[in-house]
Amino acid sequence: MPHHFASSFVLELGKEEEKVFDPDSLDADRCESCYGAESEDIRCCNTCDDVREAYRRRGWAFKNPDSIEQCKREGFSQKMQEQKNEGCQVYGFLEVNKVAGNFHFAPGKSFQQSHVHAMTLLR
Repeated sequence: MPHHFASSFVLELGKEEEKVFDPDSLDADRCESCYGAESEDIRCCNTCDDVREAYRRRGWAFKNPDSIEQCKREGFSQKMQEQKNEGCQVYGFLEVNKVAGNFHFAPGKSFQQSHVHAMTLLR
């Protein structure tokens, strides 16, 4: 048997299989931590999205998903890494008066309510 064949065979045997998370393997009645972001209407954060929503409602930055068990389990960081080069390419021009202010691009619908401009954002 050639030497290079034996060494590549050994490397293949040492490879760890990638584990895929199965949400059905978890207890349906569990109540996992929101990492301090619990509130009256959010007591349990069983998914990474639950934790992110609890943080959003508190106005907290969601900086380190690798420290959150739900996000590690669901592969949140890996999903974000896979999407990092995705996005839209918007181009054109906008003619405005020279005044202080800003403008935003966001998916959703805008509407007027009580003389106030508002938007419904899509998730």
